[in-house]
Amino acid sequence: MQIYNYPKQNNISFEALQYKHLNNLSIPDGFKVRLLRDGNNKDCFVKSYFASNSDISVSLNDGRLNEYGHCLFDKRKENYFYLSSINNFSEGMKGVGSALHLTQIISMLENNIQETKLYSLGRAINFHAKFGYKSDIKSVSEIDTFLMEEIAMKHYNDEIFSPVISKLQKWHAHSLAPREKRIVEGNEIIDEFIITINDNKLKYDDDYNIVSSIKMSLKREDVINNKEYYNSLFNKYGIDYQISD
Repeated sequence: MQIYNYPKQNNISFEALQYKHLNNLSIPDGFKVRLLRDGNNKDCFVKSYFASNSDISVSLNDGRLNEYGHCLFDKRKENYFYLSSINNFSEGMKGVGSALHLTQIISMLENNIQETKLYSLGRAINFHAKFGYKSDIKSVSEIDTFLMEEIAMKHYNDEIFSPVISKLQKWHAHSLAPREKRIVEGNEIIDEFIITINDNKLKYDDDYNIVSSIKMSLKREDVINNKEYYNSLFNKYGIDYQISD
């Protein structure tokens, strides 16, 4: 099993995952993952490629010609990854997107990348949030639009969201607060709204579908601080990788 040690070292304690290297980037070469189809375990394979000097392409397949999923991300100058696409091509296979997200998280940790960013369609926001992604909207007006259209107008009288609505009202009442403070607090309200949907298993209910698309981000420090959760996901999908103490 590979152990990721932090923050002083990136060494491999037990050589499980193999890596390929280009331009000071290291990505998992290929490894097996355990997914589900029709209630049965199915072994699949993840393979990463350098699509260019900084573009990383990840394919999830059956080890032959059938590709079940694919994602593409690249390193930006500001030392963050940008995840431009994540696709599930399979029907009935559970865990494709999860395995791709976890592969990208491994790459973030192994390269000491501080953050991964993406732009999520509304229908995918809850899925990305399961892997720790948070709202990363940089505009007060965009936050205001989301809060009004996705929360206030749809769920004002929904008791499940009463704590969220209360914070939303206070956010609007403090409209003269500093811009950065409003952005931080506004994104936190959106995150709480998304978590509430996930915790109450409401994401498949049409009444709770999110339409708006937003920017999201996952920080390396948040992954490390919640290592038990991510380690449980690595175990669930049979990925021989753990974040150590």
